[in-house]
Amino acid sequence: MRQAINLEQSVEKSKLFKQINELNSLNKSQIIKISELKDEIDNLNSEVAKTSTSSNKSIHALSTELRSYKQELEKSRNREKEVGSVLKLK
Repeated sequence: MRQAINLEQSVEKSKLFKQINELNSLNKSQIIKISELKDEIDNLNSEVAKTSTSSNKSIHALSTELRSYKQELEKSRNREKEVGSVLKLK
């Protein structure tokens, strides 16, 4: 009777150790996957930051250029008005 209980306990222990090993293995693979995903997120965040910085620089440059064109256009209009005034006086 005792041997049957010991044998049953031994089989149960063996099953439990096997499950523990499988869970440890699964845990290790999940840790690796999580680490890889974190690295991927970090890389994507870095790319987004670079793109955002580049976009902001482009927007600033275009805004500056547009402001310059606007000033030149205003100067040109003022010259046209002056020329028109001069022509009217003649």
